[in-house]
Amino acid sequence: MSDLATRTINGLTLPTVSGLAEYRGQADEILAWAKLVTITDNESLGVAVAKLGDIAKANREAETRRKSLTEAPNHWVKSVNETIKWVIAPLVEAEALVKLSVAAWQEAERRRVEDERRRIEAEQRRLEEERRRAQLAEETAKREAEAKAKATADAATLPEFYERMAEQDEAQRQAAQASDAVKAIDATAVPVVMPAVPDRTVASGGTTATVRQHWTFEVTTLADVPRAFLRLDESKVREAINSGARAIPGLRIFPEANVAVRTK
Repeated sequence: MSDLATRTINGLTLPTVSGLAEYRGQADEILAWAKLVTITDNESLGVAVAKLGDIAKANREAETRRKSLTEAPNHWVKSVNETIKWVIAPLVEAEALVKLSVAAWQEAERRRVEDERRRIEAEQRRLEEERRRAQLAEETAKREAEAKAKATADAATLPEFYERMAEQDEAQRQAAQASDAVKAIDATAVPVVMPAVPDRTVASGGTTATVRQHWTFEVTTLADVPRAFLRLDESKVREAINSGARAIPGLRIFPEANVAVRTK
């Protein structure tokens, strides 16, 4: 296989770099052997351990080659990224500041509209209650005036007639006042126009900015947070086990066999 030719192995296209195809070929051979290996005695165990050494050496060689191939390009990419990051740093800060201002204004407008709507609704309820009371007073005054008129008609003597006539006039005056009060309330009523919620999307100069609300959170009392929302800190658990812990409530700590390979 030529070192300079581009090859495709199992769908993977290898770049035109000397030696990579050979590394892959060796790796395929080792994998084919590993799929068939069976350890039945000390001799086959020794063969397997020796093969682990071959695998470790091959990995080291491949890693060394990888670093030699990527060191210069990675350094260049890192330099470019850092340079561009420095160039656009003011833009990133400016964008954050403007977005914060836009969001703050939109939120202030939303709250202003909500407060105004609540004020209008409260005023509507107050006027409706005032009109209800005025209508009730009007109906009561009309019934009182009708009762006085009937009493006047039923008067037995002339003095009683004049007395009841005066009471009837007063009741009719109060009924008229109550009716005027209802008319005055109706006259002051105006069509209600609810303030509009500000558009979440604002367009200007060919640019659109959309303010979206999303739910978030902050921890106030960690002890009150349900366990379903807590995550086990596995790194601290492993640190404790490595330090000698062998019993942790809610956990089963047990030994697990791992094969460590060292080769010259």
